[in-house]
Amino acid sequence: MRGRSTYFPWVNQTSFNKGKQLSVGGTMAGDDNEAKKSGLGSFVFVGCLIIGLGVGIGFNFMPAALIIGFGVGFIAIGIVRYKTGKW
Repeated sequence: MRGRSTYFPWVNQTSFNKGKQLSVGGTMAGDDNEAKKSGLGSFVFVGCLIIGLGVGIGFNFMPAALIIGFGVGFIAIGIVRYKTGKW
């Protein structure tokens, strides 16, 4: 059983000793930057929703502020995906 992981028996530890770095999904480590760019739109959308929620609480008019937050969030996702080239 030499060369096998005790926690994950399907992972061969000798492949990690060859100097190759693998990330989740079997891609090379250099592709991580592209994966981070594709997830940026999600954070922008949630940020717009939180800002809309804060405005709704502040002005005591929750439904309209959340709908505006949704709209601005979708527009921001479009801008971010256009700028990063990740659709």
